[in-house]
Amino acid sequence: MQPSSKLYLWEKRTLYLGVINEPIHFVQPASSIAFSLDEPIKLTWNDKQIETRSFLLPPGQVITGNTGNSPVAICMLDPLGYDYAAMSGLMKRTNQPVKYEIENEDRYIKEFRQLYTNELSVTEVYTKLNALLVCNTEVEHTIDPRILRVIELIHEHVEDNISIDCFANEVGVSSSRLFQLFKEQVGAPIRRYRLWHRLFCATREIARTNNLAAGAHSAGFSDAAHFHRTFKRMIGMTPTDLFAQPNGLRIYI
Repeated sequence: MQPSSKLYLWEKRTLYLGVINEPIHFVQPASSIAFSLDEPIKLTWNDKQIETRSFLLPPGQVITGNTGNSPVAICMLDPLGYDYAAMSGLMKRTNQPVKYEIENEDRYIKEFRQLYTNELSVTEVYTKLNALLVCNTEVEHTIDPRILRVIELIHEHVEDNISIDCFANEVGVSSSRLFQLFKEQVGAPIRRYRLWHRLFCATREIARTNNLAAGAHSAGFSDAAHFHRTFKRMIGMTPTDLFAQPNGLRIYI
């Protein structure tokens, strides 16, 4: 019998370990890296298809992954692109926009399988995950401090619909220039990133309270239905599907 699925929610990254019983539609506003812990994952987009046990996606792509019955490790990486920059050089093959077949793939899969099957503290899991993702330290990646400030404001005012004009005034650029800068640096528009962060905050609150409506409201969603639609559109599955895993789901925050 498979262990319970696990979802770890950190400010910088999220990690899912477990079985997913339906195809996933990757449309996240953050980059992600995934590993199959058993059989290869089938990826399809446009008229392309590949099978692989490890792949890296930039943000904003629309790709379907079919994991079958295999447990997987899916990590949404830091939204500022540091992880993506570090991991890109380790992928051996590219079929745009997908990079796949990481160097020393068996070692990564072994490490993630141990995280899946063993009971470790949240701190231990994050330490191991961080070691796996920052191994390529020679890569340089810088972020415009104005974009860092906008992200700080989004995190500080998660319930508020602050306009792009207000963000632009705060950092001293035009709205059009800020829109362009944010998309270039983060890989997703400001509005999509803000929705993603709200999903994160809502899911974290649901894990704490076991109350979907209250969690959605706390993160600025108008109601549970709005949260449900946004979750499905951006994560690729409904919150009901996520929480109703056959072997159970444990959420760590």
